[in-house]
Amino acid sequence: MTYSNGSHQTQTVGAGSKKSFIACGATGAVGSFSGSATVTSTATPVIAIGKVYGVGLSTAFIGAAAGASKVALPYVRWTQAHWTDGTRQRTFIAFQNVGSSPIGVGQLTVKYNDKDGNTIFTDSNAAAINPGKKGNSNPFAQSTPAMAEFGFYSGGVTGGSALITCTAPSCQIVAIARIVSYNTTNGQIFGEDYNGIPVP
Repeated sequence: MTYSNGSHQTQTVGAGSKKSFIACGATGAVGSFSGSATVTSTATPVIAIGKVYGVGLSTAFIGAAAGASKVALPYVRWTQAHWTDGTRQRTFIAFQNVGSSPIGVGQLTVKYNDKDGNTIFTDSNAAAINPGKKGNSNPFAQSTPAMAEFGFYSGGVTGGSALITCTAPSCQIVAIARIVSYNTTNGQIFGEDYNGIPVP
């Protein structure tokens, strides 16, 4: 396991067996690392699951075997006005450069589309994303007023999505979306993760 801050962990895994990597064992104290990781096997293929727990979260996502230059996220929401009442959700997107070359400034865009497929906001990477590194986006990343209640419409109608596109040569990215709600009982968040879908 290679973390985006340069830390490493190794395990010997027998055929059909399972081993776990605990990130804080290599990256430092709990809460001090926010990044990405790459799992490499020198012998046989492996299957990886990422699990996140703590601070109200207990969720998992599938490790991606390969990246793509375009990744779709079909379920994206954001609320400002109805966050602390627990009636609407927020979506946080994390993406990783799994290619061998850096993604330059402005070479990765996250287009946020309304329920009809119209792009109403585009978020671009403001810094280079080196191989193995992680980036983030959300609909309200730039505090654009039109995105304050993204994916929510009058009459209880919902619908919003995102499309991540990378124009860097031989670009390979993977993405995870986290959908969270606010727990009005204890003030923590709860939610689930899902993998972005590579598209042509």
